[in-house]
Amino acid sequence: MTVRGSQLIEIAFEPRKGWLEFMVRNRVMVGSAIVVALAGGVRADAPGAKGDSPVVDRTCETGPRYLCKEVRIRAPIAEVWRAWTDSRETSKFFGEESKIELRVGGAYEIYFSKTAPAGERGSEGCRVLSYLPMRMLSFEWNAPPKFQIVRRERTCVVIEFVELGPDEVLVRLTQHGWKTGREWDETFAYFRVAWHRVLENLHAMYSSAAATDGSNGLPRYFICYLEPVRPTLAEDASETEREMICKHAAYLEGLTEKGVVLLAGRQADGKLGLLVLAASDRSSAERLISQDPARAAGLFRTRVEPFRLAMMRGM
Repeated sequence: MTVRGSQLIEIAFEPRKGWLEFMVRNRVMVGSAIVVALAGGVRADAPGAKGDSPVVDRTCETGPRYLCKEVRIRAPIAEVWRAWTDSRETSKFFGEESKIELRVGGAYEIYFSKTAPAGERGSEGCRVLSYLPMRMLSFEWNAPPKFQIVRRERTCVVIEFVELGPDEVLVRLTQHGWKTGREWDETFAYFRVAWHRVLENLHAMYSSAAATDGSNGLPRYFICYLEPVRPTLAEDASETEREMICKHAAYLEGLTEKGVVLLAGRQADGKLGLLVLAASDRSSAERLISQDPARAAGLFRTRVEPFRLAMMRGM
């Protein structure tokens, strides 16, 4: 790769080897470390690699270690490319806001907490390192403020886009340049979970949009009402019932992470619960609800109805 000023002039690589090997071979990697700064954007204690997750972890922990995650997205490659390079699109799965200037040296800043002090809102100060339209994007990254030593460093994140078909793209994310030390190890563990969640969010965004009603291409949604078998269930549940309610909450959390459940809650008096979810048809929505552990245990009576979503933040 030859860079003159702020222009990307030429790039050549062997597709079979991938961008990690290419960047190391051509000395594109930034000086020391990389790092990811989802400052407050992803919980470090969140589950990282669930058995049913669409994200594949190809992280290497030996030798020059690096983080690597892959996910297949059902969408045209132009849309997936735009999701990573258009400030309006990144807010749908990545952070609250962003500043992205698609040019070598341009800003690549994702803000996870707009109310945090300046300099602690996200990947402030990070820059685009290189890109090939709809093939590769690399940028600097930093760590959350709680990792003070690592946050002062800059490392490199590489996103590869591999077109598998007209409407399917393999997205591969690699983060490398890690140093040694306790805080570096903690940051590595943090981002092994954090990037997993980001790619799950990306996958969920397109999975949700793929559930269409077959007529106008809009997502098809359903509203589900959950009525406890007795109004006082929340107050006087037995130990067994409380266990089922905990499993119910975990089940809904899993569906929310996948982008299937858009909203879940209940009335303040606990007499009625409500869900809004995306599914291909009513029978699929009813099947998802029937698999809820609390519903299967007979703690709730449920009713599923088609729901036309008119407005939602981020739409």
